[in-house]
Amino acid sequence: MASLDTFTLLGIYNVKDCGASGRGADDYPAFALANTLANGAGTILVPPGNYRLSTTFSPSSGVTLLICEGVSFTGSSVSPGSGTIIDLSSSGLIVNGAQVAYSGFTAASSISSKRFVDSAGWTAEVDSTTVIGVAPLAISSGSTGTIVGAGIHPVTVDCPLSAGDPVKVGPSGKATKHTTSQTTIQGTITGEASSFTQPASATTLEILQAADVAADRGRGIVIEGSDGSGTAITETISLNATNTTTPVAGSTSFTKVSAVYTANGANLGTQAVTVRASGGGDTVCTLAVSTSELAADIPSGSTEAYCNELTITGPNSDTSFVTIVGVDTSDNTARERVQLNGASPSVVTTTTVFRIVSRICLGEFTNAATGSVKTNAVTDTAAMKCGVVVTGAASRGQDAYILLKPNA
Repeated sequence: MASLDTFTLLGIYNVKDCGASGRGADDYPAFALANTLANGAGTILVPPGNYRLSTTFSPSSGVTLLICEGVSFTGSSVSPGSGTIIDLSSSGLIVNGAQVAYSGFTAASSISSKRFVDSAGWTAEVDSTTVIGVAPLAISSGSTGTIVGAGIHPVTVDCPLSAGDPVKVGPSGKATKHTTSQTTIQGTITGEASSFTQPASATTLEILQAADVAADRGRGIVIEGSDGSGTAITETISLNATNTTTPVAGSTSFTKVSAVYTANGANLGTQAVTVRASGGGDTVCTLAVSTSELAADIPSGSTEAYCNELTITGPNSDTSFVTIVGVDTSDNTARERVQLNGASPSVVTTTTVFRIVSRICLGEFTNAATGSVKTNAVTDTAAMKCGVVVTGAASRGQDAYILLKPNA
């Protein structure tokens, strides 16, 4: 047997010191010897070379196999078994078959899409087919796709959760609700298209009141709509700060307008707000006295979408538009304008994955037509469930105590 080098003092065993040639001969016996010498607590080092294995090699529990850049295998290969494999032989870093980028964990092909991964500080935030928010010391060595050990852990939540709620991973490793049925955002939406006279062409808009209202001076008015390509856009224009009868123009060109509402959600005073084409052009819509919105519904069901797409259902043969405003999985304000498909009933599903829905804009939805907004009918798979709430949290950002489960 070749003499072992001084790395053995550190519990590191080089397979070449154990007889591996790395030149195409059967090197399995050398790998097995290194595993024996590691004795359940060391590291097996595989330096650059072409190794032939007559059978698959798996390190024992507690043993780490470190594969250097420049290593290739012929015949059989390696598998974590009850040990651990850290592989530097391809681009990036692979740990037990999972790809790890320098900026954090990135999903391998087998990991479900739409479920979000991050890596931060003392937490191990991993994909929702495994677990979330577990301190590394709580994780034992396990084979690919499993974690040996679970328990109750405090996890920051992305939505209110109650005891007994099943959970999946939300953005940045936070817990959100695992759903097996559609969540109703609003059970009945009603079209308000007749409240709007759409611009004849792309135009900037201005706002004003017929008489000055001191309480409305400087008040922000949000306009939702779309540009010439049909993409959802928005602009907030503030009423004149000294006299609300003075027109104030925006700078964004709208082709369609789908909703208007006050920026702070408060009702107007004693005068309506007129929205019209800049320069005293045609009126597009009027936000009425003592109201805060026109065709801009705040969801009456749930504002929480639990990291799902949304499905809008309308009447038979409808091809009109609905715009959804909310917060996406990157914690950014998002808006999407979607067109019903004309089927019976007509339906459309957003491409945006929403965490929160703040407004449903109905100024382009067929007047008086009714429909609904729910989360996608393609609900969460069983594999996305990573635990159950033991002690709930009343609001986003708080910690809930969650019983985490090992990966199925």
